[in-house]
Parts: sequence; C-alpha cells; structure tokens
Amino acid sequence: DDATRRAGTGGGVLCDRDLVGWTRFIDRAGTVIVRQAPSIGCGGQKAGWLLSTFPTEPWTGTLSSLCYTDKMPIPCRTSTSIRITHCGEFLIFHHHL
Repeated sequence: DDATRRAGTGGGVLCDRDLVGWTRFIDRAGTVIVRQAPSIGCGGQKAGWLLSTFPTEPWTGTLSSLCYTDKMPIPCRTSTSIRITHCGEFLIFHHHL
C-alpha cells in the first residue's frame, strides 16, 4: 500500500532485490506488477516489469521473470525469478525462488 511504488512515480532508493517472500500489491500501490517497461523508476532504484501474463484461473500459479532497467538504454539490464499465484480475488508474488 505504498503509493510511491506505483508506475509513474519517480525513482527512489528502494531496492526490490531486498524483497524476499510473498508480496501483495493493494490500494494506492496498484494491484499488479506492470507488464511493460515503466518510463521511470516506480519508487525504486531500477524500473521493473513482468515478462509474462498473469494466471487467470483461481488457485493456480506460474513462474516468470521480472526485468529491470536503470538509466542506461538497455531494456532488460538484469532479471530475477518470480512466482505468481492467483488467490481467487487477488494475485500474490514471490520473489527470489
């Protein structure tokens, strides 16, 4: 529920690589990870986006990658693994598998 992490906010000092475990995005932060490269950092050191679609069936999951970029013109400078689980009415995301 951190509005500074929503797509469209400026870069910051937070680092998503420090997120370990399950995350749910709610309210002011938005409800999902964006699926295209944001133009600015979304409150973090690097802008990140998902490289796949979300699971559509309740109680199913998928493994995907998060792509990150920084001020360099390289679109996917680094990436990390992420598991996405559809929990009926919302999605949860697990970083660092």
